[in-house]
Amino acid sequence: SDTAAMITRVHAEMNKRYKQIEENGAKDFRDLSATLPALMIMINETSYLLSTTGSKSDEGKMEDSLREEMKYQLADIARLGHAAGIPLVFSTERMDSNSFPATFKEDFTTRIAFGRMQAIDSQLLLGSDKTKEWAGAIKGRGYFQQFGEGYDFQAYYADKDLNI
Repeated sequence: SDTAAMITRVHAEMNKRYKQIEENGAKDFRDLSATLPALMIMINETSYLLSTTGSKSDEGKMEDSLREEMKYQLADIARLGHAAGIPLVFSTERMDSNSFPATFKEDFTTRIAFGRMQAIDSQLLLGSDKTKEWAGAIKGRGYFQQFGEGYDFQAYYADKDLNI
C-alpha cells in the first residue's frame, strides 16, 4: 500500500539521520552540519490503519503482516524520531490496544484527550480513568497530559451550523 511505502521511507530516513547523529556525537538533527528539514507524520484514525483483521485468508494474513510491520516501524519512529526531526502524531476516535499498544505509550510523552471516554479507553491513553468523570454535556472538554502531568482544559466549541 502507499501508506506502508511512505512509512517505510520515513523509517529509513529516520535511521539514516539517527546514524548521522550518533556518528557526529550530536544530540539531535539540529546539531548536524547538514540542514535537514523537520518532517512530521500525522496519522488520522490510527486504529483503522493498525488494527489487524484476523482474517484467515492468504490476502488477510498478508494485510495483517503488513500492518504489524507498519506498527513496528511507527513504534521505532515514536521512540527515535524526535531526535531525528521526525515527530509522530496519532489521532483516533476508537482506542484499542491493537492500534495503541502499551509499547507505544512510553514513547508518546504528550497525549491529548477530548470528550468523555469509556474508562478502558481513558486508561489506555492516559493511564487513568480521568475522562470518564466529565459531564457529557460539556462540548470541547479536553485533557492535556505531558510527562505524566495532566491538566483539564476547555476548548471553544462552535456548532457546525453556526455561520461564523
